[in-house]
Amino acid sequence: MWRPFATSVEQVTSWFVNNVLIKQANHRIELETLQRYFHEFPAHAPESFFADGDTTPPEKGWFTQKARRRESIEAEFSFLSGRPSGDFTNDRVRGVSLLHPDHRRGSHIILLHGWITPGHQQSMWVARELLRYGISTHMIELPYHMRRSPRGYFSGTRVIDADLSILLDALRQGVADTRKLIAGLRAEGYARIGLLGISLGGYTAGLVASLEDSLESLSLAAPLVDLGYTLMNSPMIKAGRQMIAHIPQEALLPLLDPLRLTRYTPRLERDRILLINSMHDQVVYPHKVQELWHRWGQPTLFRESHGHVTFFFSRDSFQKIAEYIGHPHNPQRFQRATSHTPLTLSTP
Repeated sequence: MWRPFATSVEQVTSWFVNNVLIKQANHRIELETLQRYFHEFPAHAPESFFADGDTTPPEKGWFTQKARRRESIEAEFSFLSGRPSGDFTNDRVRGVSLLHPDHRRGSHIILLHGWITPGHQQSMWVARELLRYGISTHMIELPYHMRRSPRGYFSGTRVIDADLSILLDALRQGVADTRKLIAGLRAEGYARIGLLGISLGGYTAGLVASLEDSLESLSLAAPLVDLGYTLMNSPMIKAGRQMIAHIPQEALLPLLDPLRLTRYTPRLERDRILLINSMHDQVVYPHKVQELWHRWGQPTLFRESHGHVTFFFSRDSFQKIAEYIGHPHNPQRFQRATSHTPLTLSTP
């Protein structure tokens, strides 16, 4: 992807998000409130911050098959959140599944979408690619997204508020909901379960992998690695940054530092982890993904010549990701796309 084009798309999208989609808050959170929120943060075991919530299998009838075709089975799922927010619409977890006909014996992927994703169209691209390798996909709707959006908000924009606790509680809820889905799938008899997370979904998947044993795979595509850095630098989050502009960075960033994904360690081997780095990304930033790659022992890394937005629409990239998940132990297929050597990237 030509870098000026990718950058231009990023800028236009950022303008639209900040000026059209995000509602400007009329209040602001004070530093003392944030400090109280993080007062008991378990700095020496940060994963326990995300470990609360009910992660038992959902209630009976949560998973329903809707339509069967020769090549696939369509299904839906719905259950109550394991960590309720108090918003009835948001606390009903929803999603769709695309099952392989032999799904009882095959692998399953939980796909976690990115921020402000309005529907399952992109996820279905990936699900259909995974289907070619006998893999079934379950597409969960993260807190405040899609059918979980409060009235009057575009998908995902509710989490951008002067009150950062809304975002942080949504992250914790997303982790609990994903773990509850894992428990439900295991109760259905599906033992081989992996995670594929994109952007915000990549962050959530990484957190879940630090808490869940026996995952088959973990694939993070342009994952949000450093929440504080993105809040302070990304043009996509300009509106949210204005809501907290009165708080000095030197006071805010230390509070958010324990949320960096590099502070969390997946409970699965390095050879079952895939990272995808979008090299012109102005939301999660490539040097931050490189930091994660180093911290996690240099697992398989794909470098894609895209920005954050153009990557989302790259079918070729997602076809390659699906092929890798389907054939993870055939390195000859991926020599041109995989990096096992340090990258030299400039800091924006």
